[in-house]
Amino acid sequence: MTALTTRQRDLLKILIRAEEPQKVDDLAAALNLTSREVSYGLKGVKQWLSTLDIELDTKPGVGIRLECDENESNTLLKDLTSIDYFQLILSAHERQQLLALYLLVEDEPLHLAGLEEITQVSRTTVIKDLNAIEVWFADYQVAITRRPNYGIEVDISENLRQKLIHMLLWGNTPFSKSLIEINHTQGLIFTLEKDAELHPLVLKCSQILNNWNLKRVFAQIAFAEVQLGDRFTDDAFLHLALVFAIQTDRISKGHHLAIPVEDVEHLKALPVWHVAKMLTMRLGWALRSPWRDQDIAGVAMWLISVPRNENLPADMVLDQKFTGLIDDILLRIAEFYRSTEMENDQILRNGLNNHIFPLA
Repeated sequence: MTALTTRQRDLLKILIRAEEPQKVDDLAAALNLTSREVSYGLKGVKQWLSTLDIELDTKPGVGIRLECDENESNTLLKDLTSIDYFQLILSAHERQQLLALYLLVEDEPLHLAGLEEITQVSRTTVIKDLNAIEVWFADYQVAITRRPNYGIEVDISENLRQKLIHMLLWGNTPFSKSLIEINHTQGLIFTLEKDAELHPLVLKCSQILNNWNLKRVFAQIAFAEVQLGDRFTDDAFLHLALVFAIQTDRISKGHHLAIPVEDVEHLKALPVWHVAKMLTMRLGWALRSPWRDQDIAGVAMWLISVPRNENLPADMVLDQKFTGLIDDILLRIAEFYRSTEMENDQILRNGLNNHIFPLA
């Protein structure tokens, strides 16, 4: 019998359960695919069904439906469940998104032969993927280093590395729709998680993502809100959880932020420092590599920077001198929130002029 891809499996499940004909656009929306990808996938579905003497009926202007009765539908579902192996085929954008994550997180140089094996594509395709990723990196003056007999790596500061990881997971990249979803109920959701065992790159990225437990961090963000006497916006809450979950994992591997000493000392004089320090103690109680002052400073900067629903207390007011320290943070927030429905620039301007960064 012809093998099915995971995409064809998911299309077929929708068609089996549907009570009326399904249009291509509706199938595409349900599976986060393009109409072209759905049409291509349906060709394989039709071929697979033909071996079972079941017809896939397509009527222009009406939709697509299976020509089978309830018993045949139930048998089909059982057949899908009993199949031991499906093919997981990644699109170029999906593969580049996952490969970028792998490159950013990996500490050791990667060899081209190893990338061929984990991506399951040819050497030529891997090189094209690396070139596409490098186009995105170039916007931040980052290059992928490729050295004969040494390997391939991204050689950048820890600050910028974490920034690019945040952007990748938040979906602010050129790699089409993000494979990561973030919500208040489940935390971080990897849309390919259920099929991770079918592809080595997907499995590797699943293992990476499982290290970032956002649900565990949610309680700590709520703790920070209580200590600040403040409430972050819903998106800001999720973003802080993502930032701190990744930072905690990076510290556990011995990677720390680099922030000028004078800026750290200035932060220490602010009440927000005590909140940031308590938060890092709660996040990192089990870490072998302890949080440094620069790491705590990074947390303090984020606590000050993100949009909120209520004003900061008067004793959290920042002076003109400190605003220079957070210029980069403001740019990062603007980048993360550009893809949401929020009017980010106006929010940031209002925050800067009013309650987020009150000026003397």
